[in-house]
Amino acid sequence: MKLRWAKKYFEFVDSTNKVVAFNHLDKLSPESFLVSKNKLVEFLSENNLDIIWTLLGERQLIGGSHNERQRPLEISGIYRLKNGVIDENKLNTWYEVPDSRI
Repeated sequence: MKLRWAKKYFEFVDSTNKVVAFNHLDKLSPESFLVSKNKLVEFLSENNLDIIWTLLGERQLIGGSHNERQRPLEISGIYRLKNGVIDENKLNTWYEVPDSRI
């Protein structure tokens, strides 16, 4: 993408000095870094690339009644950004953990 550091926290600019990627909280916080979707999609398209990421997690009930036993719910998924659209391709799974694993 040929970005360069704008010398302000985590701001990165393109060749026209337009901010393309930045930390929207304006502080050192890695969980809040944003990138222009249009610039990213353009770059990926020009270079015949896609972005693929995974989601892994688990939901557990904390608290509640001790008489009721809640099973955890495991969550996973694979996503792809292709041509500017997030494609799930039905690769997501949600299922309750069997009693034998509790």
